[in-house]
Amino acid sequence: MQRTLLFIGLALGTHQASAEKQSGARQACKSACDCLTRVEQLRNYLQNALKTARNNIESDSKLETNALIAAAAAPKEQKAVLRPIAAVAHAAAKNYREQVAASAQTVEEHLVLLATISHAYDALNHKTEKAKVVQVAGGAANNFHSAAITDNSVTTTTRTVCPQEEPSDTYEVSELDFDKEQAIDFPTEFINFEARCHNTGDNSGCTVTSTDVFEVTAQRAFAKGQAETATAGNHAAKRTGYIATRPSKASKDAIQKRHKPASNAAAQLLRHSDIKNYNTYINNPEFLKLVYATTEEGQNNPVFPTDLETKLKAILESRYGPTDGSKFDQKVWQQIDSVPTTFFEAKSAKQTTISKLAGGEQYSAALGLALAKKESRNAHCATTPSQTGDKEKSQCTDINDKTECGNKNGCKYNETTSKCEEDSAKTAATAESTSKCSKHTKKDDCKSPDCKWEAETCRDSSFLVNKKLDLVADAFVGFIDF
Repeated sequence: MQRTLLFIGLALGTHQASAEKQSGARQACKSACDCLTRVEQLRNYLQNALKTARNNIESDSKLETNALIAAAAAPKEQKAVLRPIAAVAHAAAKNYREQVAASAQTVEEHLVLLATISHAYDALNHKTEKAKVVQVAGGAANNFHSAAITDNSVTTTTRTVCPQEEPSDTYEVSELDFDKEQAIDFPTEFINFEARCHNTGDNSGCTVTSTDVFEVTAQRAFAKGQAETATAGNHAAKRTGYIATRPSKASKDAIQKRHKPASNAAAQLLRHSDIKNYNTYINNPEFLKLVYATTEEGQNNPVFPTDLETKLKAILESRYGPTDGSKFDQKVWQQIDSVPTTFFEAKSAKQTTISKLAGGEQYSAALGLALAKKESRNAHCATTPSQTGDKEKSQCTDINDKTECGNKNGCKYNETTSKCEEDSAKTAATAESTSKCSKHTKKDDCKSPDCKWEAETCRDSSFLVNKKLDLVADAFVGFIDF
């Protein structure tokens, strides 16, 4: 079987130049090898789709886990860059896993049926030459299958590699229309082994003498399998038909009806978005919204602008590189790989970088620890106006760039000291906005553009945007495959 299929695999790749699109029903195949080629053509396509899906899921799982660990463990200046990446990477990976789960079984079931058909045709691929003449120790033709035949005296017919010739049609899988007849069926051809006795000692027929011999011929026949004995002159023959029986009740029409769903399911397995690719993100409206939510304007505006890509053009290029995606790997995935992380192993903390994590257990431990630390920070995070002001103040002193300082809420740049300091006016405005919302106890009064009614409370809109972003990232953790 393996040798037979070796040529099939080679043959399928050598006729691409002459491929044509299927416009009608395929003609019946002309030989066992031709039928085998046709069945293997479809089997190879379906098997490749399953293999590709498994590889995609494995790659996705590693990348999304890396992104989530980085989004939780990275220094704060990197979080705005990495959190939208982690969110969309997981969403894309999760959607693909669900897509595969819904399609794989259809492909696998059809592969089982096609494998059965393939083996049946392979069994027909025998030489048709006569086998070695055998000596019969005694007895008549009816004793041919008895133990009277001497050991090693029969040369059995053997399977051969299919001849290296073009199949009866040159359709590639990509050119097939599975709504049209593919002429794939269980074989109706039979293998007949004919045993013929030649009397060489006397004229009494093949009955007793040890000098009588038999020759065996493997033949193909397109008739019902049969067993018969005939005598003509000094020759007696016994022919036994070995039928390549139909191992399933599925008819050709029933098989044909299964081609289309299997083909569609395989196409779903191959429909995959590379989560390491720039376009997977930039073409995703949800990614643009998440990026916008990390900006100063986005934190204070609960409504997403309609021209997000245009509005974010400078930020997107600054964070993720030019629009051709040429710097995306450098600015995102190489940065993710270099993020320091910690995991516990044998009750001790291990320090490493994400790129050096080995195995699912280390990935799981690092992700769990990073998110645990994040939740701990959130639990101690103050939300009162005065405490918020203190937080902004500490953030201001960490900023060294004049432009960044000016854009930071609650901060101003001191030209005399060349340092970024707290802007009391901005802090007061923020506190006023927060108190302005929280003072409303009725939904009808919570109508300011800066406020939004949620959970029976009037809340500041910037709080809602940040909270939503946190929930998006955290909700992904439970779906990671290790």
